[in-house]
Amino acid sequence: MIQDVLTRHIALFLSQLGQERSVRAVSNGQVQVKVVVVVDLVVVVVVVVVVVVVAIVVVVIIIVVVE
Repeated sequence: MIQDVLTRHIALFLSQLGQERSVRAVSNGQVQVKVVVVVDLVVVVVVVVVVVVVAIVVVVIIIVVVE
């Protein structure tokens, strides 16, 4: 349930970033597009890091509970 909410939230966030990118591309040209793409990459990296950390924590909790 929590994962579904997180997934929806992330999808919404990424789609909003995509819309911002297209708007900025129309209004400001190439430079702004590159900046927003970098922001997109940073967001993706942060999301991946968070997912990995959560997965590690879950595995550690499972190991502790089993032992």
